Amino acid sequence: MPDIIGALTNKKSALLAQRRKIRETADKKIEDINLEIAKVDEAITVINGVLEGIYCPQCHGSGSVRHCDAAGSMEDIDCPTCHGTGVEIN
Repeated sequence: MPDIIGALTNKKSALLAQRRKIRETADKKIEDINLEIAKVDEAITVINGVLEGIYCPQCHGSGSVRHCDAAGSMEDIDCPTCHGTGVEIN
């Protein structure tokens, strides 16, 4: 009987070590992904800052706006401010 308890104890220790190693690997990968996300967020912020004065203030760069026609239906039309370009026209 003591051999069974010893074998099970060793098996449990091995499984705990395996779980710890998997967790460490996963934590490292998550950390790497979080760093990449932070870099993407920073790039988006920089790009938005540069483009802030270029985007059309009416359509926010999409080139189209929602419009209600005479029948009451909503439709997308070219932005009347930028004429569908999405950029501010001075």
